[in-house]
Amino acid sequence: MSEYQYYDFLAIDKPLTKQQQKKLREISTRATITSHRMSNEYHYGNFKGNSRKLLNEYFDLFLYNSNFGYHEALYKIPHTPWMDQAFDGFRSFFPIEKVGDHLIIETSVELEEGGDPDYDADVTLLEPMRQSLLRGKLDALYIPWLYDVYHLAESDPEMLEPCDVTMLSPPDDHLWLYASFFEIPSDLVEHAYRDVPASSPELSITDDATTRRWLKTLKAKEREDLLVDLLKDETGHTLNQLRGRYFSDTISSKKPASPVARRPVYQLLPPNS
Repeated sequence: MSEYQYYDFLAIDKPLTKQQQKKLREISTRATITSHRMSNEYHYGNFKGNSRKLLNEYFDLFLYNSNFGYHEALYKIPHTPWMDQAFDGFRSFFPIEKVGDHLIIETSVELEEGGDPDYDADVTLLEPMRQSLLRGKLDALYIPWLYDVYHLAESDPEMLEPCDVTMLSPPDDHLWLYASFFEIPSDLVEHAYRDVPASSPELSITDDATTRRWLKTLKAKEREDLLVDLLKDETGHTLNQLRGRYFSDTISSKKPASPVARRPVYQLLPPNS
């Protein structure tokens, strides 16, 4: 079997300038580079850049896929105070670091027997997961964390899951694709998500009063620039950027949900496991 490695970066909050694209080209002469994305597929050799450093400097998402069992998803999101406590349960499993005004979150799974990669998976798979993070849902971390739950249940069955079910979203097509990328068994996902409320509360742009108050916090020139950018944008990236900023700015004022007990890991295992 030939080697397969796939590196895919995406810029959401700010497009790459021509100068930035030129610098990226110096790292890789074969990569496909646009104003929002850089991707490259390797069948021999390795990527010469530092993925985490490139994410910090240029991009918001990074996906790595390979046929020797290593799958990785990195996120860069604007930091807001609610995240400090919400992410605590995951810090012993995944690197989470505040860099400037952002958090960089590194999730990964290393399959014990290599596995068969999803050759159709690319970085756009992570866009809805990032939006969900900005809305206060932690599925982007919880799903890859589930990969180790069998080992955790064996070594420490009373260990509590890293967040409670109110911080998760009901499974949808995006979540199932994400779980498939990390090769999480579907019966495990179903059982672990069985207690997630069907209408689990999250931030949404449905409260006109809140949205109007937020818009008034922007300077007039900034509002005009955003409208111009929205009219010119044909990719949807500007809208994603605007929504992400809205969620980040308003989630810190969200009332905390009633405390819900986290479950011990042995309760997450499907029956007869």
